[in-house]
Amino acid sequence: MTVRYAVPAALLTMQLRDMWDHIMRNPKDVSNRRSLRRLVHKRAKMLRYLKEVDEDRYDRVLERLGLERSSVEGELNV
Repeated sequence: MTVRYAVPAALLTMQLRDMWDHIMRNPKDVSNRRSLRRLVHKRAKMLRYLKEVDEDRYDRVLERLGLERSSVEGELNV
């Protein structure tokens, strides 16, 4: 059941990275900035649930995605 949340979180991470690159190239694109916030929140909810269910798998997923706990569990200001 935890795979159900690990794979979508990985896909969201790739989407977030692409969107972040777009925002860096187009700083006035407010709608994509708003979409980025939504995706960050959605990924955080998935990872929070994964952490509650299986913390070892959560740590492995973060490692494979190249994320730190503080960046996922903290608040992102975009």
